[in-house]
Amino acid sequence: MPPFSHIIFDESCQALEAEAFVPLQLADARTAVVLAGDPLQLGAEVHSSVAKAIGLHISWQERLLRTDLYKASLALPAHAAISPAYGSLADAGGSAASPHVAIQLTKNYRSHRKLLAVSSALFYEGSLQPFACPRTTRALERWELLPNQSGFPLLFYGVRGRDVFEQGHSSFFNVDEAAKCVQIIQQLLASRTVPDLSTNDIAVIAPFRKQVVILRQLLRARGLGAVRVGSVDDYQGSEEKVMIISTVVSRPRGFFADGVGEGSGGRSSAPLPLGILRSARRFNVALSRAKALTVVVGNPDLLAGEENWRELLVYAIENNAYAGCECSAQREVAAKRVLGGGATADAKERAMRAAAAADQSPADAPEDDDRAAVGAQRGLAVRHHASLGRAVRAAAQPADGDGDGGGDFAPEEEDDQDEWGAEVDPDDVVWEEGDQFFDGAWRLML
Repeated sequence: MPPFSHIIFDESCQALEAEAFVPLQLADARTAVVLAGDPLQLGAEVHSSVAKAIGLHISWQERLLRTDLYKASLALPAHAAISPAYGSLADAGGSAASPHVAIQLTKNYRSHRKLLAVSSALFYEGSLQPFACPRTTRALERWELLPNQSGFPLLFYGVRGRDVFEQGHSSFFNVDEAAKCVQIIQQLLASRTVPDLSTNDIAVIAPFRKQVVILRQLLRARGLGAVRVGSVDDYQGSEEKVMIISTVVSRPRGFFADGVGEGSGGRSSAPLPLGILRSARRFNVALSRAKALTVVVGNPDLLAGEENWRELLVYAIENNAYAGCECSAQREVAAKRVLGGGATADAKERAMRAAAAADQSPADAPEDDDRAAVGAQRGLAVRHHASLGRAVRAAAQPADGDGDGGGDFAPEEEDDQDEWGAEVDPDDVVWEEGDQFFDGAWRLML
């Protein structure tokens, strides 16, 4: 077979480096190879702790992007001229010998600009630009249940539900959150302000297989089976007009998990025992799937203990996009306003765009180029909290609201396993007073 002229890898950051090398056997010196993927979203899956320890979970694209050559290329203008021989960057501020080998795409053709602002600020240094069709992205701005009717299609609904660990299964579920998600879907479909919305336009993300099953059963029982329900892994590369996220976990628990906590098998000190709640990449994927409306259903006080979720929660509160139970973050935001912190939403966006305009030089980049970590540490750029406001928030932070540990957990394929975290053994769960086993009790709701 003659060599290919072009080899293109889609979602290349999800491929192991060894897997990517297989089609390269059909390349020669003239073959153009393109790696298209986002290193800040879902990566390659490696279940072996030994393989992870030696870096086999790092995709080929991620490894290349950590080299000086690719870092330098990303720092140059994306519109630099590209010749068939990889392109000379002499006219773009680089040396004649510097190839333009990496380009970051910044035009987003999916999401409403207010929804895009979250991922853009936390993970992409405010560089993403909204180019989606306004007819689609603004279709739900006037949904009557949105607290903010001024073009802000985000709803963070606080629910202090009860997460339950079902006996015989390694999975949590939360009936209160499931019921609220179904109610929100029914209200959306019955709305007079969004008459063209159908079940095919709505999707739900849940972190545990048991919660996914419960949601599907509840929806089917009400004739809403066309609503898609799945995990973050099911939606990588996908999109829907409306995305509803159920976070399920409502109380902090410690548990045993291989590679989590103090050594293998050690007890984790993390307050949140699963993937999306501690994984910046999964958070990024979940929050960037919606075109016109994102609804988050979860316990606000627990979610406030994790950096990215706290930024989203405060973003919603500051823009009058929070509903449901009262939470400590509301009081902190109110205190910050009284003390002079904060700014209007438009001013924050202007500050975000100004910050994005200042390019980071390769010399200033972190050694390992871990942009997800950098984005989380910088916080949501659209907020730009004053130091006094941060001090107020820090003083009001509950003592049990910040924990270490957690990380990217590989999803399991078994129906009785945690889809976004490690498999949970009932004997290893630290039970609190009042916890109980449920075995099929959720079926009473059908």
